[in-house]
Amino acid sequence: MLDSQDSTKSLVQRGRQGDAAALDRVFGRLVKRLRWWAHRRIAGVRRMSDTADVVQDATLGVWQRIDRLDLRKPGDLAAYVRRAVLNRIHDESRRRTRQPDPITLNAELPAQHPSALDRAIGNQSREQCQAAFSRLTQDERDVIVARLELGYSFDAIAALLDKPSAAAARMAFTRAIGRLRTDLAPAKPE
Repeated sequence: MLDSQDSTKSLVQRGRQGDAAALDRVFGRLVKRLRWWAHRRIAGVRRMSDTADVVQDATLGVWQRIDRLDLRKPGDLAAYVRRAVLNRIHDESRRRTRQPDPITLNAELPAQHPSALDRAIGNQSREQCQAAFSRLTQDERDVIVARLELGYSFDAIAALLDKPSAAAARMAFTRAIGRLRTDLAPAKPE
């Protein structure tokens, strides 16, 4: 039987020639060791994806580039995959620090001064406004409160309300305000 380094080298060569089972064996060995190694590094990152997902994602990226890797010395593949996993952990950590912590929006909290929503609606009675506001969906109410009451940017609203982008948050806000205005518009004479 070959030692593990020679075996890895020969399996990678066979994999580069199209033998997917050979690459599967090599990466199977690496993944087992990397999960434990990565788990210790992920533990400090709050709300991070499961360790297995991070390792699998990084390993898949290396697998797809196996033909372009320069693997001269024993252990080069393991070091390359370990670096890829560490890069994924750092990426996830940076992504998490850019996102604001989720908060629960409470439209029932009393305002200390007239709200931006009250000023925007103008001279409509407060009861009419509250009734129209309560007819909106929860998502519509949340986006209006986040923008007008709390003053969040559209980037922050997108992160807070799981919108794909700031543009999507802006569109959700525009549609919610439009629906509110339509509901508050006086009935046209017949």
